[in-house]
Amino acid sequence: ASQFYCEHGASEYRCGENGMAALSFLVALEINPNSFEVLQNVGVVFNDLGDYGRAEIAYVLAIQANPKYLLPWLDLGQIYLRRGYYHGGIIAFEQASEIDPNCFDAWQGLGIAYFENMKVGEASKAYRHALKLKSDDIQILEKLTWSLALNFDFDEALEIARRTLDLDPENAEIGQCFASLQNPTTRESLFSNIRLTMWKQFLERQSAR
Repeated sequence: ASQFYCEHGASEYRCGENGMAALSFLVALEINPNSFEVLQNVGVVFNDLGDYGRAEIAYVLAIQANPKYLLPWLDLGQIYLRRGYYHGGIIAFEQASEIDPNCFDAWQGLGIAYFENMKVGEASKAYRHALKLKSDDIQILEKLTWSLALNFDFDEALEIARRTLDLDPENAEIGQCFASLQNPTTRESLFSNIRLTMWKQFLERQSAR
């Protein structure tokens, strides 16, 4: 019976009927309350409905039912990023990367969570892992350029910026960053000021929580 409602919910979800899909998955969950796959489906539907609180609960329950199930860790991490709960994002994406070290989304999410939590050195490590999996991903190249520059790893930042511009010559942001990195007399002061501004914004966000 649970499988019937799961299949019905999946069909409704594919048709964009998220409210009906949620109902079908919840009925399936009543029949089989320990199904981590049903809990994940419930989380996905509530997430798409914008009900992030219930989605988070469903993902946590799915993880409790099967801690080695990758998908809820990834989706939970995304919810934490959206909410600005970056420490939770770090935990979720670290778990995802341990479950599947070849999961690009896990390393990308981990890099973002570290960067937003002002751990730019750790962000660089995560982005390097992501880049090994997708060597020509422009967004990762951009993010790695900035995390390296803000950690004063200027030589590697220049190398990554150059790779980015080889793939995307019209990238104005990285072009400007590249020019700044090439000036050894001003770059440390420039990126120190940017990092200081980021710290101020980070502390303001934390005090507002």
